[in-house]
Amino acid sequence: AAGEMAGALARELHHPLTALSAYAGACEQLIERGETGEQLHAAVRCVQRESAKAGDVVRRLQDFFRTGDPQPEVLGLAALVEAAVAPYRLRAEQAGIRLRVAPMPEVSLMVDRLQMEVVLRSLLGFAFDAVSDSPRQPRRIWVAAWKDGHDRVCLRIEDSGSGLTPDQVLHLFEPIAPSGSGKRQAGLAISRAIVHSHGGRLWAETSNHGVLKCELPIERHTVAPAPVAPNEAAPAVS
Repeated sequence: AAGEMAGALARELHHPLTALSAYAGACEQLIERGETGEQLHAAVRCVQRESAKAGDVVRRLQDFFRTGDPQPEVLGLAALVEAAVAPYRLRAEQAGIRLRVAPMPEVSLMVDRLQMEVVLRSLLGFAFDAVSDSPRQPRRIWVAAWKDGHDRVCLRIEDSGSGLTPDQVLHLFEPIAPSGSGKRQAGLAISRAIVHSHGGRLWAETSNHGVLKCELPIERHTVAPAPVAPNEAAPAVS
């Protein structure tokens, strides 16, 4: 258990630390160009945000492994997905991967924000690895969601990679993976545990391209979530 926790923390810290490195590099380039205005301030705010997120990852995942209990709050699905996708936009652009997020249903979820971001980033990371390892072109990742009945929402992450065989689907969420993919697969096993603790389910489908799905209960007795600002990329540095 201690080994799995250490591995999970290392993987999830990788995301904000990678973002920190990118934003710090952006700050350096902006300073070299003599920028002292809003672009620089925006990049600094991104550094501060990812630093706080790294601390949250450690604290909240420690809480989860110690008690197994989430700390739920009401969140709009669109805001949750955007928070998870945001760190991948720059990575997608640099890797030549077309990352597309469809409009999300206007629903609220009662979830632990950080734990669900961990889950979504784990699924996105798996999709990125699948696309990067595949010779197929063009390289694409799609994120979409829809209401499943009156009380559930289903989130789907697809990629243009080679997909999964029935045997791979059967063993994908086991804590220890065969054939060298153990780190990413352990992350999926932890993600499934987190989703189950929220009353949902997480699974993969056999296909000629990657398909991961996450189903969660909709919070019915809340006001509509606040509008989400349009997707905004990190400060551009040419």
